Amino acid sequence: MSIKAAESKPKTIKVQVSFKSILIEGLQGLGSATQTFMDIMAKLDENAAVLENKKKTLMQKLKKLMQQMFNKEPDPVIYDVEYMDPVKGIPVREKVNFNSFRSDLERKIRTLTPMASRGAAMGKLEAMQEEQLVGFLERNIRELQSLHKTLGALDDFFKGEVDRADRDKIKGIKPELATLKNAILRANSKRHEYSAQKEEEEQLKRLGVQSES
Repeated sequence: MSIKAAESKPKTIKVQVSFKSILIEGLQGLGSATQTFMDIMAKLDENAAVLENKKKTLMQKLKKLMQQMFNKEPDPVIYDVEYMDPVKGIPVREKVNFNSFRSDLERKIRTLTPMASRGAAMGKLEAMQEEQLVGFLERNIRELQSLHKTLGALDDFFKGEVDRADRDKIKGIKPELATLKNAILRANSKRHEYSAQKEEEEQLKRLGVQSES
C-alpha cells in the first residue's frame, strides 16, 4: 500500500503595515504646500506695499529711504487683525508684526521644501524613529493650522483697510488658503490612520496575536 505525503497548504502571511510610511506620506503632503506658501507670501508683499504706500506721508517715505541707504532696521509694521476662535466661537483680536510673520513664513517654507522631495530628505525621514516622526508631523500640523488662521485674518484685514478705489489692487488668497487647508486635512488624516493602525497592533499584542512580516 502506497502512502501519499500530506499536501502542505500554503501559509497565509499577514503583511505588516509600515507605520513609518504612513507618517512620511503625511509629511510629504505638507511639503506639497511649499509653492502655495510662496504664492501667498508674494501676494501679501504686494498687499502690504499698497497699504503702506497709502498710509505714508512724504516724511515717512523719506525716512524709509534713509533707513534703506544706511542699512538700518525698518520700523515694525503692526497690523490689528481679527479672527473667530474655533473653540469659543467668539472674535479674537491680535496684533501681527508683519515683518516677523513674514520671516516665520520663510522659515516654514525652508522646512517644508525638503519634505516634498524624494532625495536626501527622504532618507533622513526614513532614518527617524516612529516617535520622532509622530512628533514632527504633529508639530508641523499645529504650525500650519496657526499660520492658516493668521493668514485668513490678514486676508480680511487687507481687504478692509484699503479704499474702494484701491480694492482691486489687493490680491486675495482664498484659493491658496483652501489648498493649504486641504493639505492640512490630508496630513491629519494620515496621522489618524497611523494612530488607528498602531492601536490595532497593540490590541493584537494584548490578545497574544503577532503580526507576521
